[in-house]
Amino acid sequence: MYITGTYQAHSALAVCHTRSEIGAASIVSLRFVETSPAGTTCNPAEAPCIGGFARLATKVRERQAAEPDSLLLNAGDSFQGTIWYNILRWNVTQDFMNMLKHDAHVLGNHEFDNGIEGVVPYLEHLDSPVVTANIIDDDEPTIQGLYKPSIIVERGGRKIGIIGVIIAITDVSSSTGRLRFTDEVETVKAEAEKLHQQGINIIIVLSHCGLDIDKEIAANGGPHIDIVVGGHSHTLLFNGEPPENSGFVPRGPYPVVVDTDGGPVLIVQAAAHTQFLGEIKLFFDDSGNLLDWEGHPHYIGNEIEQAPDVLDKIKIYQPLVEEQASVEIGSSLVHLSSRCACGECNLGSFVCDAFMHEVMARAQGDSWHHAHFCVINRGNVRMDIAPGKITFESVIVSIPFENNVEVFDLRGDHIMEMLEFSVANVPFAGARMLQVSGLLLTFDGSRPVNERVLNVAVRCIACDVPRYEPLELDKYYRVVSQSFIGAGGDGFTMISNNRKNVTVVGVDYDLLMKYVRHRSPVFADVDGRIHIDNPYFNRKMNRYCVLTLFVVVSAHDNRYALNILHYNDFHARFVETSPAGTLCNPTNAPCIGGFARLATKVRERQAAEPDSLLLNAGDSFQGTIWYNIFRWNVTQEFMNMLKHDAHVLGNHEFDNGIEGVVPYLEHLDSPVVTANIIDDDEPTIQGLYKPSIIVERGGRKIGIIGVIIAITDQLASTGKLQFTDEVETVKAEAEKLHQQGIDIIIVLSHCGLDIDREIAANGGPHIDIVVGGHSHTLLFNGEPPENSGFVPRGPYPVVVDTDGGPVLIVQAAAHTQYLGEIKLFFDDSGNLLDWEGHPHYIGNEIEQAPDVLEKIKVYQPLIEEQASVEVGSSLVHLSSRCACGECNLGSLICDAFMHEVMDRAQGNNWHHAHFCVINQGGIRVDIEPGKITFESVISSTPFENSVEVFDLRGDHIMEMLEFSVANDPYAGARMLQVSGLLLTFDGSRPVNERVLNVAVRCIACDVPRYEPLERDKYYRVVSQSFIGTGGDGFSMISNNRKNVTVVGVDYDLLMKYVRHQSPVFADVDGRIHIDNPCIV
Repeated sequence: MYITGTYQAHSALAVCHTRSEIGAASIVSLRFVETSPAGTTCNPAEAPCIGGFARLATKVRERQAAEPDSLLLNAGDSFQGTIWYNILRWNVTQDFMNMLKHDAHVLGNHEFDNGIEGVVPYLEHLDSPVVTANIIDDDEPTIQGLYKPSIIVERGGRKIGIIGVIIAITDVSSSTGRLRFTDEVETVKAEAEKLHQQGINIIIVLSHCGLDIDKEIAANGGPHIDIVVGGHSHTLLFNGEPPENSGFVPRGPYPVVVDTDGGPVLIVQAAAHTQFLGEIKLFFDDSGNLLDWEGHPHYIGNEIEQAPDVLDKIKIYQPLVEEQASVEIGSSLVHLSSRCACGECNLGSFVCDAFMHEVMARAQGDSWHHAHFCVINRGNVRMDIAPGKITFESVIVSIPFENNVEVFDLRGDHIMEMLEFSVANVPFAGARMLQVSGLLLTFDGSRPVNERVLNVAVRCIACDVPRYEPLELDKYYRVVSQSFIGAGGDGFTMISNNRKNVTVVGVDYDLLMKYVRHRSPVFADVDGRIHIDNPYFNRKMNRYCVLTLFVVVSAHDNRYALNILHYNDFHARFVETSPAGTLCNPTNAPCIGGFARLATKVRERQAAEPDSLLLNAGDSFQGTIWYNIFRWNVTQEFMNMLKHDAHVLGNHEFDNGIEGVVPYLEHLDSPVVTANIIDDDEPTIQGLYKPSIIVERGGRKIGIIGVIIAITDQLASTGKLQFTDEVETVKAEAEKLHQQGIDIIIVLSHCGLDIDREIAANGGPHIDIVVGGHSHTLLFNGEPPENSGFVPRGPYPVVVDTDGGPVLIVQAAAHTQYLGEIKLFFDDSGNLLDWEGHPHYIGNEIEQAPDVLEKIKVYQPLIEEQASVEVGSSLVHLSSRCACGECNLGSLICDAFMHEVMDRAQGNNWHHAHFCVINQGGIRVDIEPGKITFESVISSTPFENSVEVFDLRGDHIMEMLEFSVANDPYAGARMLQVSGLLLTFDGSRPVNERVLNVAVRCIACDVPRYEPLERDKYYRVVSQSFIGTGGDGFSMISNNRKNVTVVGVDYDLLMKYVRHQSPVFADVDGRIHIDNPCIV
């Protein structure tokens, strides 16, 4: 007797496997047209086209002609898996099935993917009987009578019983309505006994249960069964080496033999996707005892002719299928892998990201997102998406089951139960592994069941900067998922039994297509959302380590009083701002500061203290669109509206080179002092500033020395200027003033608080006060005003005791938020006796000076026209606080630069560059949630750096990373922001030993992953010209890079990316991990 059959699909128990293996769970068997060896769309340029129903029909008919009494059996899962089913459903399936004379079919779990109503018409139209014994259909009348538990067929005068059985958890894995499923082994045993009572002594079990259960049936299904013809687990049983282009690896001999007390019971299965047709001949004695067998699976290779009548039928349907299938949705730069059973896979992440993107716009109140996270079962992620064009077909095949995407609320303890269940297989094999977005998970598969979840962090939604926070077991979270597991599928009943407020969003593949269109060209990497086996911490740091200042002087009682008014780091804040120094939005927070309010307060205090000094401690350039459009011209025009006694140059005054600052100096009405510049090789700037000046107040002479941070040549474009040591320069210049009889000396510094302390302590016996800038430090006594954008970093003033007496330091934040005022009291010899004062907060209760507003009106139309151009929108607060670790604005900018160069990839590379690094100092201002304008982009990256691509060797990359965290004590001032790198630092370790781990995203790989940095390998790097040319001290880049190519201007590329991605969001996703972060 011959049994010819099994072109069925079966789901192999998903295990961790090499790429040469095919492992899947519950995918479909039937392929109407030829496929690749992987069962995907045929591409003869990559691999032979094999299988397909036309070739299967040829082989079946050939073997039926050779063995006319053969039985033809289909072991289930004829539905699902290609666009043919998604478009044409049961109708096309039965049409092709009826072209071959089957003796029996068994129902597979995927026959229920579209519910009872999806399978009933199929059963009604099939010409062949369907057998399935372990279904109780009492509560589903529409399916009753359309199948039988078993049938009896006759061949060669002998009667053969065929029992059908389906996997008993079908109600968990599919939409089976009110059907119930009984135990597979016990059902087979009972049905075989019934057949035996009818005199049937040859019994076949036609099973859609998978190899493991088939072995149980064979061993324990009673003494009457002879062979199990199986499906569901996609198992190739094969003797010897499989054919060269087989998409399946043998998992056992053909047949598997199970010895029982009643004699041998055989098990056969023949892979899936029409790649094999199993054939086995059984030999029985007159009593029905199985004596012997022979046979093997036939490989359905491309040497087999395709049956003409089947091809003709394919031609009827194909135009409609191809028209829809070939619709281009977008493109992918990388291989999107569906191998999701053992951990994170990039296709699973991408699908979850798509669902999260869809619901973002539903956010309400102060939340930036509608949902905390997404989970999907990996069994719904079916097929890879290859690099290149993404079609309707490739999306449908990747998630073919037409699940609804739903949003619901679920409490933390049930979420923990869900996560434990997802990895609860013994031994751990991840068959229920969830794919996620908005979660960071750590599992250990070696631990006992229900103790495998080590860490769960959930992305916040009611927060300004998205970050990950520990799961709270008693808190409800809003979850996005598919209806299959939402309704308890795959055993996730802790979801279905406990979720609340369920809302349907749409159909899963519709939302995925929409996201692909929005993001194309797409890429997704394996970015560490799910970590298994090894400890994983993802502590997030977002400290603001950059600060700013201001200063002032007058007179009091019989001692000589000098009042000082001071401000610093104006940074082009001509108009009022938010407390964060960003664009004013009065619906979010009060509008404060601005030059018009600053002018009012200065004039008010000058009226009260007529002999006050007004000092500007530098960095008047850069920071808003006003500077980017009008440069030095608008700055000098407003500065000249106030009578300054002195300005000091800040490093940002050189952002547009010598030629950008010279006309500013030429047009200022007030003197500029900077003592530590050597300008011998830059004649155009000579004579436009002085090392110090002497002013007179109340009959006393006061010296004012200017000093700029000595690394300005690393921070800005200073041409051939040279900068001398700050402390030694001040000491020498103060001595010169002292020799001229000056006994009151002010240092006007743009060096930052730390260097100001050194100047105060070591700048000699003649200096009295350092009026500082550069570090944006608020020095303040007591609690700051409610809407202050700055946190106090010390008292006002800081007092440094020296052998020559106390030396004071003042600074007044930045961005016109404060005007510092301090009154100093001296004796006749110039000894500092006492002081009083405080910074004035420039809140919105201060009237804006009318003359300044009038001048603003002159420029404003042009500014507003350009500034208000809408570039896109952000769902979250994009933070520029990047000095002590990863910040989401820095990550977004680096992602933008990487996105720009992706399409330059060549050969087999999916990307042109390995990674991006940018210096945190180039990220200036936060971007608020909501509309992103030209102005907000310009303000965030104002320095007009070129974006460059270059090659850099691994050892120099390591040197660069060590330098980025080499401050001592560690304060992260050179902290790099990255894309395409995973970094681990320890700020407590010695300098040059702080980089613990560096992983670089591969570009010559099918699925992007992170690999250890190789010191002798060259990597392609994207960065900005500032550090590329050695700025901020990164000379290891400028001295060693090769093959430099300019891509464009930084803020142009950022705007382009925002337009493409809008609405944007970026979280702090663990690219940079610091064990002992800086504390400021």
